[in-house]
Amino acid sequence: MGKGRVPWNKGLSTSEEVKLKISQSGKGKHPHSEELKLKISNSLKGRVFTQEWKDKISKARKGKKYPKKDIIN
Repeated sequence: MGKGRVPWNKGLSTSEEVKLKISQSGKGKHPHSEELKLKISNSLKGRVFTQEWKDKISKARKGKKYPKKDIIN
């Protein structure tokens, strides 16, 4: 993105028709079921990361702008 540039849509409002289309596009897309979440959770419990793997993750995340979460113990 260009720093200092004004976005093409700044100040424009979204029409009701577009809002409806956006709303409809997300309908029917359900998140994972509770049963599937439990299966995924159980499959990942007790997982052990090697130091090499931790180093790879660390290197990949350096310079990223998202907040660092404690995903590796």
